[in-house]
Amino acid sequence: MTSEPALIEPPDAELQSGAVVGIGALGSFSFRETGQSAPWLAGTPIALPEAAPIEVDLDPALPVDSWTAAAVPSTKLQEIAAVSLGEGTGPIRFDGPAAGSWSVMVAVRFGDGLGSASYFWAVTAE
Repeated sequence: MTSEPALIEPPDAELQSGAVVGIGALGSFSFRETGQSAPWLAGTPIALPEAAPIEVDLDPALPVDSWTAAAVPSTKLQEIAAVSLGEGTGPIRFDGPAAGSWSVMVAVRFGDGLGSASYFWAVTAE
């Protein structure tokens, strides 16, 4: 019997809204024995309806202690005047941003003391 190798970086984060799916761009993280620092990123391009319900799943799945979701207008990435989209524990579920062009960030604190990571998507909401 073989076991899967231990992850050395955070898992992928897959944003889903209806039929739309996109893997988030990995930003800053501290995970197990590794880490990196990154500014607020534009993220992976994705188009969604305004205020669409969003789910973010980790692949491979890991326990989630807590999460936050926020958005910044794509023209103001350096200002970091973020609009909160939600926060919680367990499954990552929230409504997307209002109409416009946004960078959406989801910050995850993993369970079992594994660390944390941030993921980004460039969302065009119509």
